[in-house]
Amino acid sequence: MAGEPKSWLQDLGIAIEVFCPVFALVVVILRLYIRFDTKSLGWDDALICAALALTIGLGVGSIICMKELFIGIHYWEIPPSADLGNGMLWIFIVGVIYSPILALTKQSILVFLLRLSGIRNIVRNVVWFTAIFNISLTIATFLAIIFQCTPVEAFWNTSVPGQCIDKFALAITSGTLTVLTDIVIIGLPFYIFLGLKMGKKKKSWLMGVFALGIIVTAVSIVRLYFVALSFVNVTPDKNFSLGFCVSQIECCLAITTASAPALWPLVRRWLSHHKSTRNEVYYNREYNTSHLSRVRASDCPFIGDSSVKPDGRRAHTDEGLLIGPSMQDPDDEWTKSISLFHIANSVTTTDGDSRQKTIVDDG
Repeated sequence: MAGEPKSWLQDLGIAIEVFCPVFALVVVILRLYIRFDTKSLGWDDALICAALALTIGLGVGSIICMKELFIGIHYWEIPPSADLGNGMLWIFIVGVIYSPILALTKQSILVFLLRLSGIRNIVRNVVWFTAIFNISLTIATFLAIIFQCTPVEAFWNTSVPGQCIDKFALAITSGTLTVLTDIVIIGLPFYIFLGLKMGKKKKSWLMGVFALGIIVTAVSIVRLYFVALSFVNVTPDKNFSLGFCVSQIECCLAITTASAPALWPLVRRWLSHHKSTRNEVYYNREYNTSHLSRVRASDCPFIGDSSVKPDGRRAHTDEGLLIGPSMQDPDDEWTKSISLFHIANSVTTTDGDSRQKTIVDDG
């Protein structure tokens, strides 16, 4: 397609179609890594992987659609001889691909909720009912999209005689049901987590993550608006818009939100490492021990007695630290082999006003 028109808006749309699946891919890889590491792979992971694969396919198909139908291009820049038939075929393909993505993502969330222990039976039954309804709705919508025209080819080939159902009614009905199931699946985790006995940090993380589902629902509503607009907008330049890309944003946000709860062990490790690093920096600053390295208490017979030097003599430093003259040189062997963080559970020192205090290693 040499010499085809281009625009900054179309380039931005293509960038969205590339970036969103890549971001979702990174999130899912992290999810699978932590699940492998904790030996907790489940069906919810398989479902989210299927949704991701379709999302990548959606991105490829959407880029082809944007090129074939000149989405993001002003109508006066479209060549008069342009054939839009192939673009309509890809619109059909993209619609078929898009249909099960959100359903698979929601099913992954529902399976994740069923894996939680401590859920009351009535809540578990509600989750099962929602899962069954979600599957049924997905199958019905999927078949309706495929067979909305008879024969199927009549959707993209206007030269083929046939009949089609009301496409506007199909799009609005399926979009509305999608938003309603979004609301139900957002509400379920909040109700469940409020009644579960778990750490405050974990509960806050999970509830915060599922709160992102509100954003997904908002994007679904925006998409529904653009779908309706595509049917009622009769202006020649209606394709100069990024409304076509909202479906990709919606799917990738949904996958990210559904995967985030599984990342809690990774977040917990990061928080633990961050806290440990922060404490180490604090002690290094307060007690000037950054040049000291680790050693066992049993390797240092003078530790625990602040008046004993490595050479057996007894002395105090001005600041009350356990450092004799030979230890104050950073190149000295004793300096290289001692860390006050790991010397012992408790080290007694004497500060400037001769009062004793205890530094406890919280390891």
